[in-house]
Amino acid sequence: MNCESATTGKKEGALIPWRVDAWWGKGIYWRLVFVAYLALMAGCSSTVVNDVWEDGIRAHAALGKTLVLAEYPKDEIAIMLENEWTRQLRAQGIEAEAIHTLHPAQGPLDRQSVIAIVKAKGFHTVLVSRFVSLKSFERNIPVSQVEVHETVLYDTETHQPFWKVETDTFIVASNEQLIHDFVQIIIQTMIDWKVL
Repeated sequence: MNCESATTGKKEGALIPWRVDAWWGKGIYWRLVFVAYLALMAGCSSTVVNDVWEDGIRAHAALGKTLVLAEYPKDEIAIMLENEWTRQLRAQGIEAEAIHTLHPAQGPLDRQSVIAIVKAKGFHTVLVSRFVSLKSFERNIPVSQVEVHETVLYDTETHQPFWKVETDTFIVASNEQLIHDFVQIIIQTMIDWKVL
């Protein structure tokens, strides 16, 4: 099975058997269960891309120097996310810095504080990785919790978003593995959409 197809949302007829396709549109619960099952059985990532948006007016341009900011209920997870984003972006040739290394105080920063850091350090792009919600299922299935995230790229000149992806992450592994796979899937989606 093609792991990328199962996780980035690309539609390939061979991925869904005909007997499954008949009930594929019958509710988000069963779609989540089925994709989680495919990911677990194939040893794929636990993150699934749901939706991608880009500003159709803004021309594709290099990200340039990028500030990484993670918003998560637990500060230690936010720091792990920022570190992994920074590591994987640098592996793609992007000059990236995590905001916690520039502003070590814990907790979220207000907009003006982020803008001040952007101006002082000369960032071109801000990547915000944001926890949105937690879905819980009471049924007896291997995956009972799914985290919803959105990742947004902002242009520092206009202060406007120019690309966004929404994802579901199935809580089936350690934090380190989940974070690595989560970032890896979104990096690949950025490459597919030619924003990286």
